[in-house]
Amino acid sequence: MEIQNLQLFLDENFKSLKQNFRIAKKKASPDSIHDLRVSIKRLNALVQLINYNNNSNYLLRQNFGQLKRLIKAAGILRDLQVLEELFQKYSVTFGSISKVISAQLHLKNENARSDFHIFAKKYNHLNLSRILINITKNIQNM
Repeated sequence: MEIQNLQLFLDENFKSLKQNFRIAKKKASPDSIHDLRVSIKRLNALVQLINYNNNSNYLLRQNFGQLKRLIKAAGILRDLQVLEELFQKYSVTFGSISKVISAQLHLKNENARSDFHIFAKKYNHLNLSRILINITKNIQNM
């Protein structure tokens, strides 16, 4: 029964990951980037659970490496998005310098968004199916 629950968790979150990756590639909005990172982190939690008693599972670590690169690229953008949102919320506190800082943050955010789009296009071939198959095999071998 537990294995069926793990497989169900994997299937639901994997579907969510594919959808969130597709949306984030198009928009790179704060919500889409956040949802993408949450999807990857949920899969990471499952991989860690599977690897709990088998730290040398090279197959899972190798496949999750692609997702780690994706979460790093999305993380840079998300950090800037959160920083810009917080700064806008508290811009009154910063007084006259707030316009300069706001413009700089906005520029960095746009650059990070552009970098993420380039990264996402490069990883358009991200072989999510292979990752799913390998995680499923490891669940079944538990």
